[in-house]
Amino acid sequence: MPDPLDLYDNVYANFESRAEAAVRHSAFGEDIGQSSWLTAAEWLRFADWVRVHEHSHVLEVGSGSGGPAVYLAAARGCRVTGIDINEHGVRNAEHLAAGKGVADRVMFQVADASKPLPFSPSTFDAVLSNDNLYDAIVAKQDEALSRLRAKDFDRTLLGFVDQVLKMPRKPVPPVAWDFWDQLKLSEELFELQQYRPAIFQALPPAPGSTAGIVTEKKS
Repeated sequence: MPDPLDLYDNVYANFESRAEAAVRHSAFGEDIGQSSWLTAAEWLRFADWVRVHEHSHVLEVGSGSGGPAVYLAAARGCRVTGIDINEHGVRNAEHLAAGKGVADRVMFQVADASKPLPFSPSTFDAVLSNDNLYDAIVAKQDEALSRLRAKDFDRTLLGFVDQVLKMPRKPVPPVAWDFWDQLKLSEELFELQQYRPAIFQALPPAPGSTAGIVTEKKS
């Protein structure tokens, strides 16, 4: 059986060819290097929705050939990090960023978006993507439903909750029968001490106490 063919290898390898550019220009009106059904105006509108500005650091998931990321950085003055699973796309994207003079603000790396990403959550101000992740998202939803039906919760948050619920319950610590009465009284006393200090200081001693209520005196 022959090895599977990745059509994106061919698309990204010939990204800068005149034929590829002519197809993009004819299809989208403005060629920004997009490889999905996305116009330049739509791309900038998406960025405006998430309030991208010159101080933003944007993560583009599925950056492909790098065209949209480079275009966004030039149009909005922001920083962009693009990730894609295709090595040809990442190499082309790096070459494009260097050619457009934005390599200091735009970087790319090979990464699988379906797996944990090599970034901390606080790295980015916004995350953008195009429609090429739609099928992957639907597939993940189908996988989640299948696991739910099979009650396969291994390495999921639901599995962790399930394990916690199965653990033996700890005994409830004993409390005084008048616990809530005491709590209510302490809250009332605290309010008096904060807002009516004169009345608080004039309170009689508690039953069984040999001294009155003592408050801190300011020097």
